[in-house]
Parts: sequence; structure tokens; C-alpha cells
Amino acid sequence: MLLQALKVLFAGLYILAAEQVAIEEDERYNYLLKHGIIKKVEDDDKTIFAELPQIPGMLVVYRKPSERKINPERLNLDKKELTHMPLLEGEERLRLHNLQHN
Repeated sequence: MLLQALKVLFAGLYILAAEQVAIEEDERYNYLLKHGIIKKVEDDDKTIFAELPQIPGMLVVYRKPSERKINPERLNLDKKELTHMPLLEGEERLRLHNLQHN
């Protein structure tokens, strides 16, 4: 019983450590978290909506590379209560984005 509990504990710690490494590797994501005014974080912390002090009033949308890799040409911003077109960072391959119902 104790051995099983230790296995579960170590597996959880390993997952947390792997996630931390992934977070640390994404410098832009970390910069936005540290310096930006976070408005919203979605999709299990994979998409961030932030405002930078250098660009007041302009919303920045950033997807982590792992999220962008899943669907690099599409971005759904439907029903996000946006008041203006946000600045899309790292979306050079984007071909279609949905801004309906904002």
C-alpha cells in the first residue's frame, strides 16, 4: 500500500517537473506572465490574453508552441468578449481566425 502511494506521488512530481520545464522553455509566455496584465488564460494555460504596459489598451493573444502546433493555421477567438482586434504573437502561419460574437 505504501509502495503504491509512493509510486503515485513520484509520478505526480515527475509530471509537475516536466510541466515546469516546458513552461520555463517558453520565454515569451513567461515574459507575458511576469510583465503583462493578465486578462484571461485558457485551454489549460496554453493560451494567454494579456495587456502589456508598453502598449496600454492593446490586448495580446499568445498561444504556447505546443498549442499552435496542433492547429497552426486556425485560431478561434469566438465569444471572447473582445472589444478590438488583439495583437496576435507568434501566429505567422495563421490563415483563418474566427472573431464572431464579440
